[in-house]
Amino acid sequence: MPTLDPLSYLRTAAMEMRITLARRDYEAAVAKSDAAVAALQDLITRGHSHPSVWQSMLFEWSRLDYLQLEAYVKAKCPAEHCLAIAEAAKGRLFRLYRMIGELGPNELSNQEMTKNLISSAAQRQPIEKARKWLESGREKHLVSLFCSSSGIAVISLSEKGANCHWIDGPIYDRFRAGVYNHWEQLSDWALDSRLQSAALQVGAPPELVLNSAQAVSELMLDWLGNMLAQAVPDIAAGGDELVLIPHRCFRSLPLAHARLSNGKYLSELFERVTIAHTLTAFTRPMATVTRTVSQLDMFLDPQQDLPLARLEGLPGSGWPTHIGQAATTARFRQALAQPGGIQLSTHGVFDPANPFSSWLALADGKIALSELYDSGQIKRQLIVLSSCESGLSQRSNSDEPFGFPALLQSAGVHQVIAPCWRVDDLATLLLMSEFHRLIADQHAPEQAIYRASHWLRQLDAEQALHRIETIEASISPDEQSCFDDALVDLRQQKTWLHSHRYDIQCPFQSPVFWAGFQAWGSSVSTTRGEP
Repeated sequence: MPTLDPLSYLRTAAMEMRITLARRDYEAAVAKSDAAVAALQDLITRGHSHPSVWQSMLFEWSRLDYLQLEAYVKAKCPAEHCLAIAEAAKGRLFRLYRMIGELGPNELSNQEMTKNLISSAAQRQPIEKARKWLESGREKHLVSLFCSSSGIAVISLSEKGANCHWIDGPIYDRFRAGVYNHWEQLSDWALDSRLQSAALQVGAPPELVLNSAQAVSELMLDWLGNMLAQAVPDIAAGGDELVLIPHRCFRSLPLAHARLSNGKYLSELFERVTIAHTLTAFTRPMATVTRTVSQLDMFLDPQQDLPLARLEGLPGSGWPTHIGQAATTARFRQALAQPGGIQLSTHGVFDPANPFSSWLALADGKIALSELYDSGQIKRQLIVLSSCESGLSQRSNSDEPFGFPALLQSAGVHQVIAPCWRVDDLATLLLMSEFHRLIADQHAPEQAIYRASHWLRQLDAEQALHRIETIEASISPDEQSCFDDALVDLRQQKTWLHSHRYDIQCPFQSPVFWAGFQAWGSSVSTTRGEP
């Protein structure tokens, strides 16, 4: 048993492993990593510490995770062992918070239970559930990513078995610095009207930033597609279901829309694509009795400053709809306690420093993410968040997936659909109109959101104008006053589309417009009930 404090022991063990890996003695590196992890688990769980005390240790532990997985992969250990290590490294603090929520803080005194929760042994049951899921149908794939400065591990499960592909070298760091950081900034700037006005003032075309964001986005989607196809060649053939489990900055990327060398997107090649925060998060809902959604309650524009958001429940969806001042915190809390689905179209703020303080706006106040997580009252199987950045997660060295999708799923929601970046009002209105049309035709939500995304990508100006006219026609005379400013906004958008219907073939073809929404969690089916 080490006599050093946990942090010093961790750093010493990591240094020894780097030396062993540099010597290419991979079996010795595996043995050293196993011994170091076992000792570390004992150190961390000794003393009945609260998870907040462990956070700094878990951040340091992540460095050991990178080295341990590299050792296992290069020692050619079984792919499922590599998968267990990769998934155990994702969200340890998240799992501890969940245990406190389910069993109470006193259970932290159970050293053996806590130790098992944060070890790779805890992944045996999720991996077994994943195997059974693969056996339940054909053409299913599960792909887990794990990124470090030394390389990227892509671990896949399919009916053909398990495989682990290692892409050696600092490819992740180069991607993050050379592509991701630029893409993140440009995608945030692309829809900023203030920047467009500033560009006009200096004589630059207002679409300059948008075009730059499109170019970098296309490059990024191609890079992701090439990486995944290199590691898992079988995904090029497509199939029934694909589950992607990201890591680090890949959590903020539209992985479902990665584009392969044949020009096809993963979301086109597979009938269903879902993103899971961890393997455990994906397999947990498999024990539930039903995941069918028969009703989608709409909470639209609670603060009455997003006119087009008020129209996202139209045309004629028939769903229960709360618009403007009617979209109150009390009604939202009441709706959460009922089965079915919810769509919330409002302002949202994600706080990367403290995700629990992130919030969604309603008519009479804000709903904090911490309240949703701690409520214990959520019965909804599906939540659609049509608000900017509500699909983001906290970034940390230990890869804690704290954000709206992960915490809502932990609170009981099976699937969350949310955007990863700032969204355009008109593009979102059009996309949601097609999403609701597909839901009404009994498409699963993850099918509907991705098919609606590609519909928007290929939409020309004339088709967009026709859909807007359909939305306008769905508003009855009695409802006109509620949508006056929305209709004024739509007329302005129609004028723009009319003026560009010949020179812009597909006005929403940039991924900035169509690729932001992702489906997180497990698959949910829809059955149309009586409105």
